Amino acid sequence: TNMMPIRRHRLHEQPGAVDFEMAWVSLPDLKVHRDAQRYEHIAPGRVRFSSDGFTADLELDEHGFVVSYPGLAKRAG
Repeated sequence: TNMMPIRRHRLHEQPGAVDFEMAWVSLPDLKVHRDAQRYEHIAPGRVRFSSDGFTADLELDEHGFVVSYPGLAKRAG
C-alpha cells in the first residue's frame, strides 16, 4: 500500500516529501488507529518511508512499484 501515496505524488521520480494521516484497523478487536506517515524522495527510484519511529528506504521501479523493502520483502524475478 506504500505505492499509492508514492505514485500519487510521483515521489519515485521527483523531489518532494509528503506527510499523511493514515487509518488502520487492528484485529481481532476492529479498533481504528491513526498513523502519521511520511514519504520522502531521496533519489530517483528511492523513497524513504517513516512512521512511528520506523524508517525504511524503499527501492522502486520506473512505474513506482516496490522492488525492495529492506527487512521485509524483495520482488522476485
